Amino acid sequence: MKPLIDFDECLRDSPKFREQLETEEASIESLEQKLDKVLKACSVMVESGKTYMSHRGAFTNALWDLSGNFSEDPTVMATLNRMIHGLQEMNKFHSILLDQASRTVVKNLTAFVKVDIKGVKESKHHFEKISNDLDIALNRNSQVSRHKPQDVEEVVNLLLATRSCFRHTALDHVQ
Repeated sequence: MKPLIDFDECLRDSPKFREQLETEEASIESLEQKLDKVLKACSVMVESGKTYMSHRGAFTNALWDLSGNFSEDPTVMATLNRMIHGLQEMNKFHSILLDQASRTVVKNLTAFVKVDIKGVKESKHHFEKISNDLDIALNRNSQVSRHKPQDVEEVVNLLLATRSCFRHTALDHVQ
């Protein structure tokens, strides 16, 4: 699979790299917003399902109470018992479904958003800081007096160190 961002462009800090980076960061923001919508919808669905199960349980109990009035009629008793048993089975499976939805969707997506996407945002913040440091080092390098060799050497060394740090940070950020 071809990488979304060209590493050579990344190392050169080209305008193409910055454009690709901006596009991918916007895509991550969009993904986070959509995942938040999914999480909210799933949470509402799980809560609504629990309410539905509670009402269905109350309905089942009402049928159980009703069946007490037909203890002498075996046909009605058998029919009500089958219906009650079916509703209890549905409640059991619905409970399993809600539990699985809650654990797999809500729990895992929440962890993904809080850990992975937060990590990308922290990486972006660190990248922007190092990028600003590189801009400052480049600016100092362009303004240093060439008549003072000690200042030139100091600024050049700072620029080389900052550029190396930027490249490592940029590669870490895009991976």
